Amino acid sequence: MAGTWNGQKREYNGQFGAAIYPKADVPFDDVYEEWDKFGFDKESADDWKNRSFSPLEATDWISCSFTPADADQWGEYFSPDVADHWRSNGFSYEEAVEWHEFFSPDDAQRWSGAGFTPSQAEEWTASNFNTEEAEEWRDAGFDDPEAERVLIWRALGLTSDDAASYKDSGLKIPHAAVTVPVDTPDLLDRLPPRSFEDEAHEWSQAGFMPASAKRWVELGFSLRAAEAWSRNGVSQDEAAAWRERVFVDESWE
Repeated sequence: MAGTWNGQKREYNGQFGAAIYPKADVPFDDVYEEWDKFGFDKESADDWKNRSFSPLEATDWISCSFTPADADQWGEYFSPDVADHWRSNGFSYEEAVEWHEFFSPDDAQRWSGAGFTPSQAEEWTASNFNTEEAEEWRDAGFDDPEAERVLIWRALGLTSDDAASYKDSGLKIPHAAVTVPVDTPDLLDRLPPRSFEDEAHEWSQAGFMPASAKRWVELGFSLRAAEAWSRNGVSQDEAAAWRERVFVDESWE
């Protein structure tokens, strides 16, 4: 009595693309006859059959230029067309597995092409930045969008370069100044506890550039004092020199 060969049912559960092939139920004596219908000789049929592919599956993988060994590896997560898309976009199997949970092949290509790792790209997309925006802020010195409060800087209308200048100056953002974007309603809840004491927005609103504000603060001047000296055309260093030589009543600060 002829035995029965039940080809493995292969399911592709990747987020981007899925393919489910039916079980083969072919009398053992007719297995090679079935493969022959698809154009396989015995040797090539064995290469695929021994990896639990059916003739139809093998044909699909071959149409995407995969060898039996490659198809066996990629088939753990991807259907032939999706695997081909990842590979055509320049990803190895290991890289595709790392990216595919949250990104399509094309999105992953954009992020990786801009120099982001999968985890970095996930952080920026979670903060509602596209590739170009994330690249701009990263190049300005903001590597971690959450820790460095990039959303808050952007909510205040600052460019990445201006935000970087203020960040480098040591001046930060006041809690009350933040305008919450529509797509980030929890933004205020994510501010650090002491952010209401921050100064950057106040100096910016008073017309001071980041480098100028930084210098006034380094010299020990309050915003109110800096405004008074500036209105009289006195530079930071000149004001500091006058303060050292002459008694100045700054009790009004």
